[in-house]
Amino acid sequence: MQLTQSHLLIVSFLQVFVLSLCRSFFQLPTFYVIAISCFTAIGTAYVAVKFMPASPSVPYITALYYHPIKSCAAIQVDELEFDRLGFLYDRRWCILSPRGTIITQRDIPSMALIQPLIKRGVSDADGVLEIRAPGMELLALPLHPSASQASPININVWGHSVDTLVYNDEQQRIHQWLKTYLTRDDKKDEGEPGEDEEQGQYRLVTIRKYEEHDRPVEKGNAQTEEPVEKKDAPQSEKIQVGLADGFPFLLCNESSLNDLNRHVIGDKVKITSFRPNIVIGGHVEPYAEDKWYRIGLGQSEFDVVNACARCSLPMVNQVTGKRHPEKEPVRSLRSHRSVNGETYFGQDLVHLSLHGRLRVGDKVTVLEAGRVPIMETPAKKDEEK
Repeated sequence: MQLTQSHLLIVSFLQVFVLSLCRSFFQLPTFYVIAISCFTAIGTAYVAVKFMPASPSVPYITALYYHPIKSCAAIQVDELEFDRLGFLYDRRWCILSPRGTIITQRDIPSMALIQPLIKRGVSDADGVLEIRAPGMELLALPLHPSASQASPININVWGHSVDTLVYNDEQQRIHQWLKTYLTRDDKKDEGEPGEDEEQGQYRLVTIRKYEEHDRPVEKGNAQTEEPVEKKDAPQSEKIQVGLADGFPFLLCNESSLNDLNRHVIGDKVKITSFRPNIVIGGHVEPYAEDKWYRIGLGQSEFDVVNACARCSLPMVNQVTGKRHPEKEPVRSLRSHRSVNGETYFGQDLVHLSLHGRLRVGDKVTVLEAGRVPIMETPAKKDEEK
């Protein structure tokens, strides 16, 4: 639970009340009352510094999310550990169609209601991935499948050839679960599968072992010319990305969303529609993140490498699994955040250390800024034919 000023005021009131009772009923000397008051005041101050979010006068992290299965429901937490691929268990799984392509909410919006749950065990072999969805039975699978539980498979992730593992499914338990949910009658208007898909098999894929996964991070438009990864570093020490579209982290600014929602028609858009990993709030101007090159989040540093180009996915309400009837926020983004035919919201980040931890309340420190915002870049002229 996140502490607020209200919590501390209640605690302070209770302290005064208890001290008054002690002095009245136990006839404590004034010296003891003063000593107890000082002790409790120091304790309250420690709790405030240790656990309360940063002052609203500075930017700070207001929410953290990870998405275990690509394009399925997010999990919100108060703190998250990250490794060389991003947040632990963020987009480490994906669903393949019978044609071997990755299925996303762009194809089937109701994937937003597929809810994964990570249950870590004492050892890798004990961990469980639980998958739930409306009207479906629980599907429980090994969190880290062994060689007998999964087979190597190469998939395409936005033009990158990635070696992964596909869960063995001799009994077609996974296939039947996915097929039943993704193709049942109430989803026919979202894209009924063709005959070839009806005859194929739906599959669940995960990354290879942590130290073996190999998918370089794109450079984006970062200020530095140095590559994100060091070519001579061992594989286990290269900062890379799991099965996300392009980058390990996506940061969104609450002030930017509030500004965007001023233009939105109908129901206002929630920050979760953009599927961020890190949400910031406090004293920060709308779209201030457009100008950042490098930031500190808590004790860790991140390069702000790319303004995130948006597709149709943010139109999906992550609570209902339905598209916005007015095609928001894409409609508003096209009017107010569009350059050269692309719309932008949020910033892609790359971490500069192999391991770390972020917490809600962590302060945001701008270390390098001055980038020309994407919205101020000149439009490209049509090439002569």
